[in-house]
Amino acid sequence: MGDVPTRIHVPTARDEQRSWIWVVVVATLGFAAGVAWPRLLEMRLGPTAPGSAPPVAPAPVAAPARSAASVAPVGSASSAVVPAAVAMSISKPYTLSCRTQEGETRRKASDCGALGDVGAALESRLRKVATCPAASGVKGKLSLVLTAEFASSKVTIELGKATAIAKADELLACARDAMTGVSLTGIEHDNPRYSILYHLTFTSVGEATENSARSKSGDSVLITFGKAIVRDGPKASSNRLDSLTRGTEVKIIDQPGGWYKVRYGDAFTNEGWVYRQAIGK
Repeated sequence: MGDVPTRIHVPTARDEQRSWIWVVVVATLGFAAGVAWPRLLEMRLGPTAPGSAPPVAPAPVAAPARSAASVAPVGSASSAVVPAAVAMSISKPYTLSCRTQEGETRRKASDCGALGDVGAALESRLRKVATCPAASGVKGKLSLVLTAEFASSKVTIELGKATAIAKADELLACARDAMTGVSLTGIEHDNPRYSILYHLTFTSVGEATENSARSKSGDSVLITFGKAIVRDGPKASSNRLDSLTRGTEVKIIDQPGGWYKVRYGDAFTNEGWVYRQAIGK
């Protein structure tokens, strides 16, 4: 058999140029597949260098929880109104009148017979008036006439004539609310109905501290009796000088015991003695 001639292809310069073009294309595609796509898919192909942790999307931050008491409508004050510091003193009770079982009205405390300690039932409730929002910033005297109906164990309240204070009607409403549900059970009484006078005096805390540290001399008070007898000495047997009606303002000069020496009248030029209960002491 004869020999078959072998063909040898010798690449030309053009062929070599085409081969290098394909190499570059394949390398570029490989780079895109190996580097670009993992980044697009948020993947990492190796360990993270210390101190260069990949950024983590922050979790949503929940708003801090608030209690129901702290939630208030936008543009409005909180519903819990705290009054300014107020000091309130309560006078001793004074019997103005009573009504007998037969319906007779008696206007003198001495004619009304026995009345037990009403303070335990009434005064703890009256003290709640100092916490009423209307008490914030007020100064002066709130006179209250409490009518105790023992048959029904009910107490009604009206303003007394000696009231000299702002927001008196609002404070009266607070006193009425505070007296809701009061019980008169167990209080000794000779008559079924009594009218009892209380004075509630409001001052700022600072003034209350100052007043408690000073003498009573020079203080202005109001007559609480329907008619108070002014005498020339601190005794019931002393000579009668004058009589003062309820609500009359007097100034205390001295207090040696159960009687008070006071000044009264125009420009407080007159002097005399009145019994302590006549000014609610």
